[in-house]
Amino acid sequence: MFNELKEKNISYISETVNNDIIKKDPRFYTEGFNDEGFFHFTCIHGHENLTILQNSKFEILSQMALYSLAKGFYRESIFSFSTCLERLFEYFIRFYAHKNSIDEKQIEKSWKNVRNQSERQIGAFVFMYLLQKKETPLLLDTNITKIRNDAVHKGKFPTKEEAMVFAEKVIKVAHPIMDSMVNDGININSPPSPDFTERLKKAIARHKKIRPAFIGISTLLSLNNYRTQYNIFTDTRNELERRMKHMLTYGR
Repeated sequence: MFNELKEKNISYISETVNNDIIKKDPRFYTEGFNDEGFFHFTCIHGHENLTILQNSKFEILSQMALYSLAKGFYRESIFSFSTCLERLFEYFIRFYAHKNSIDEKQIEKSWKNVRNQSERQIGAFVFMYLLQKKETPLLLDTNITKIRNDAVHKGKFPTKEEAMVFAEKVIKVAHPIMDSMVNDGININSPPSPDFTERLKKAIARHKKIRPAFIGISTLLSLNNYRTQYNIFTDTRNELERRMKHMLTYGR
C-alpha cells in the first residue's frame, strides 16, 4: 500500500490531500492515537500492515494542544500543553541517562519511584539538567501554573488569552531543553530514542511475521525538525496564530 501511494506521489499523511478524499479513498486508513504508538491493520488487498509512530509522546501532545487551542477548547489545550512539558522532562531524563550509559533496567527501576508523582519527576529533571548543563533550568512560574491549577482543580474555563499565554510559556520552557538535546546529539541521523526503541520492541514482539513501516507526523514541538521550525521559539505568538489558522483551514 505504501509503495502504491509513493508511486502516485501521495503521502500517507499529506497536507495537500483533502480530508474528504481521505475518508472516501479506500487506500487511506485513519487511526486514532493510542498509548502504544503502533498500529496494526489490513489493507483492501488483504495485506497485514504494522505502522510504528516515530514521534515521541511529548511531540504528539504538543500537536494535540495546538489543535485544541485552534478549535477553542482552551481547558483541553492547557491540559495537553502541561502534560507535554512533563513528558518532555521525562524524555530529557531518559536521554541523558542513556547518554551516560546507564542500563535500561536501572533507569526503569529508578523511574518507578517517581512515575506517579509529577512533583518528583520535576525534581528529577531539575537535577539532571543541573548536572548536564551546570545551571538551573527555566520552569513555569507561579502565575502560569495557577492558570493550569484553576482549570484542573477549580473547573475554571480559561479565556483564549490565558490559553495562549500558557502555550507561550510552555514553549519558552521547552526551548532550552530541546536545544540542549539537539546540540548533544539528537537529530534525524541519531540512534533511535529510548521511547521509540521500546515501542519498536513491543510492536515486533506482538506482530513477529509483519515487516514494520514507520511514520512521523509534523508537530508543534519536534526534535527532528527543531532547526527548521525555529520560528516557534523566536516569534511564538505569531507562529501559534499562523499554525492555528493553517489547522482550521486544512484540518491538521
